[in-house]
Amino acid sequence: MEEHYGELYCLPNYYNGEWNDNLIHEMSELKIIFEEITDKLPNGINIKINNEQSNTDLLGNVISSFLIRSYLIKYLAKYGTDGASISYLSPVNIILDSIDRKYPNLVSEKTIQNIISILNHPHFENSYSIYDLQCKLLSVKNLNSRFI
Repeated sequence: MEEHYGELYCLPNYYNGEWNDNLIHEMSELKIIFEEITDKLPNGINIKINNEQSNTDLLGNVISSFLIRSYLIKYLAKYGTDGASISYLSPVNIILDSIDRKYPNLVSEKTIQNIISILNHPHFENSYSIYDLQCKLLSVKNLNSRFI
């Protein structure tokens, strides 16, 4: 994980539409690997392109749908021409933010890195299987309820 993010949130699961469905399908075909915990992979969760066309250990629709609806709190700063600055915390959907419409596929290397960042968020600590991840999805806070 190169960048550090704060709290993890998610929007409710509403109908996605054709573009989101295509993105979910592409992401669902990625291979998820549970490996050794390292500084770069604090939960040991890695994502690779599924070159083997294997149907095992795929990210799947449930996790992919969650990922496109997830938001991480990110520290942002803006700088004025006079040298003044303002910093603030903002929810950012790093998956949708990483989509490059000029890229032949919706899922680029940057998108894969952002998926890895989310799945290695402290919320998913002690997740050793796809089932563990799916169980922890249920306890992610609703983005719309964060100030209630």
